[in-house]
Amino acid sequence: MKVLRFLFFCYIIASFITRPLFGEGSVLSRFVLADFFGLAALIVFILQQGKFKTSVPYQMAWLLITGFFIGITGSDFPMSSFNEVIILLFLIAVSQCIFSIYTEQKNIVQLFLALAWVNLIASAIGIYDSYFTSFGLPRIFKARADGEALSGFRNAGQAGAFMQITLFIVYAFVRTELKNRLSANQKVLFRISLIIGFIFFVLTGKVAAYIGASVGILLYLIMKRRLSSFFTVLLLLAGLVWMFNELPTIAPQINKRIFAKVRTRILEPMEISDSHSKVNGTAFINRNFESALTAFYDNPLTGSGIGGFMGRYERHEVHSTYLKIIGETGLLGIIPYILLMYFMLQMLFSKRIVVDESNEIHPWFAFLMELRPFVIGWLISWGYTYHLRKREFWIAFAIISIVYKLIIDSKNKKIINCISNEQT
Repeated sequence: MKVLRFLFFCYIIASFITRPLFGEGSVLSRFVLADFFGLAALIVFILQQGKFKTSVPYQMAWLLITGFFIGITGSDFPMSSFNEVIILLFLIAVSQCIFSIYTEQKNIVQLFLALAWVNLIASAIGIYDSYFTSFGLPRIFKARADGEALSGFRNAGQAGAFMQITLFIVYAFVRTELKNRLSANQKVLFRISLIIGFIFFVLTGKVAAYIGASVGILLYLIMKRRLSSFFTVLLLLAGLVWMFNELPTIAPQINKRIFAKVRTRILEPMEISDSHSKVNGTAFINRNFESALTAFYDNPLTGSGIGGFMGRYERHEVHSTYLKIIGETGLLGIIPYILLMYFMLQMLFSKRIVVDESNEIHPWFAFLMELRPFVIGWLISWGYTYHLRKREFWIAFAIISIVYKLIIDSKNKKIINCISNEQT
């Protein structure tokens, strides 16, 4: 088990390096450093354990992959569709393997430590490469475009989407009494990880992640209704305003890129043209929507086949999880995806609250409560990004599943203890 936990710790730490290790044009071009650790962990797990622990949400994930696989028959590019299915199959298998081995409360804390470390490492490298290299220092990762806060990701969009998930999982953890399970040094690590991670998240310029995070924070404030939470967010906003105000001076290229993104993604689409006949800046989004529906109408059962959209309907793939599922997978993907997300949200919003002897909320349930508003923010940002192909989503899926299982197991244990006490 120690070997498995070490491999998965490395898998999470390396998950921010999404640059390919092999050439383009095959499934191997999507194989990155983290996948070596994931594949090694799967092999060790099969040899040592031989059987996955399962749950209804994971059953829905396998139902989803089955629908995607059948959809290959309706794809104009079956090899591309096959590659997409293999990638998703691998990510689900690794996620379920994590779910299978981190079943003890003392072990799951290691997952949060890994997330804190990857936030800190990815963010520190991203900030260093984006800013400090302007003083003549060597880069750690090769640049892709001027002013792009990249770190080890292929593009800044991936960085923003990654940080939106991992950052708020770490935040939700430290906002509960679960932080008391950390050592003093580990608590310092979490604080630094959150501060550096937030700065890097802002520098990525990922507008969809900005919107999702903003909605999550707003809902969080409404949910908490505590003065301390309000002042904490107010302090963050003050720091954010200061940083944006100083950005043109301290990092002009980053400033130029971020505001160009905001202008093209938010401001221009809101501007009505002089003729009032169209909305500027929405052509790309409109094409996404129309082409996805066209692909669905052409074949309602399978759509274009996962990965079979680009090159047939548009030059680019669909920029939205929901439109991608509709256009590329048809009913065989839509129904399992809805079920998958329903059961994931059911774990988060379940009313099966566990209390201890002092009638306080179970600490792991408190974590889920803290995470809820930010997950709603994820759902909004996924309206523009495709999350099923992201390692961070399946890591988050595993964590939510493990936490929910801990809560249910705790409740069942209490019920058994009560029955035993009554019988004696």
